[in-house]
Amino acid sequence: KDVMDTDRQELLAFLSAKEGDEYAPQNGEITGILKTIKDEMFAEEQETMATEAAAVKSYEELMAAKKKEVAALSKAIEQKLERIGALGVKIAEMKSDIGDSAESLDEDKKFFAAMETNCASKTGIHEEEMKMR
Repeated sequence: KDVMDTDRQELLAFLSAKEGDEYAPQNGEITGILKTIKDEMFAEEQETMATEAAAVKSYEELMAAKKKEVAALSKAIEQKLERIGALGVKIAEMKSDIGDSAESLDEDKKFFAAMETNCASKTGIHEEEMKMR
């Protein structure tokens, strides 16, 4: 039941054939065909293995390049974050300095106004003393 009808008929014809009948073994031809198939399969396997090896090498080179790139970019990010932190501190210091400078300016303006008033009154006193002499 497992053997198809055409295969069964060929098998029966082979078994029922007598020596000298039409069957002439062609082992050489079959062996040649099998050797050709083997050689082709071996060549395909070698080609596939070479292609795969090249793909693996290419992948490894790409991964190495990407790892270097990631390391360089990570270092750049780290440096920029440090710079941002330093600039933040510098900005805070400058804002504090501006506040201190503004307070000092206000005090200096008050002192200047007081000095002008004081100088004006002393100038007046000095002029009166000069007239009295």
